[in-house]
Amino acid sequence: FFAHLEGRPLRRWRAWAERRSLRRATHLCAVSDFVARTTAALVPSLAARPVTVLPNPVDTQQFAPRPDVAQHPGQVLFVGTLCDKKGVRELLQAFAIVAPQLPHATLELVGRDSRDPATGGSYAQAMAALIPSALFSRVRFAGVLPNAEVAEALARTTLFVFPSKAEAQGLAALEAMATGAPCIISALGPGPETAVHEESALLVDPTNVPALAAAMTRLLGDAALRAQLGAAARARCLAHFDLAQLAPRNEAFYAHCVAEVRDG
Repeated sequence: FFAHLEGRPLRRWRAWAERRSLRRATHLCAVSDFVARTTAALVPSLAARPVTVLPNPVDTQQFAPRPDVAQHPGQVLFVGTLCDKKGVRELLQAFAIVAPQLPHATLELVGRDSRDPATGGSYAQAMAALIPSALFSRVRFAGVLPNAEVAEALARTTLFVFPSKAEAQGLAALEAMATGAPCIISALGPGPETAVHEESALLVDPTNVPALAAAMTRLLGDAALRAQLGAAARARCLAHFDLAQLAPRNEAFYAHCVAEVRDG
């Protein structure tokens, strides 16, 4: 699935193990319709088999609006593993376009580092080296934070950006939406299942850096639109991705699987 989305060579042993698991499975589920459709296209033997979609749930109690948290005006926040797959390079390139137009704008990246495939060293360090010196003080690599601190960071940010190029269904975007943060998320993959463009988020192709920069500039300059998108994002999470609703659905699915195998 990810080798296909990222356009990288397939690891044969892993592909064999995945196909073997899929053949042996009595029931199938996926976290998004996009995953179900893409996997069926990659493994044709699955095309006729039913797949139950069980979205990733978000704890809307922990990730919730925080009126008590002071806002950081002009802050752009990213949460996720620092790697090319998550669109970090494109985000930094877009911020370099936005920053000269909006002197108050800052960028914070929260998440674990990864290995830079080009050098074998730190990906965060490789990306930091690409930041223009005039902007270096306005970009912060915060590292890994506990969930409670991530929720607080989401509550205080002006704008959340998740430009991932390959996702099954991005949990970080759901957590930001649940917090009521105005979001820009990837239009690729499961993005349209996560949010409705211009209603509960702005959906942008993360490989289009000028379009990503334009969306960031637009939202940073429009408080009314940010408030509208943030409120709609929270409502969408409560309606479609709330842990309180999805936990019983997951439990019922697995109980059904067990019962069918036991009886069949």
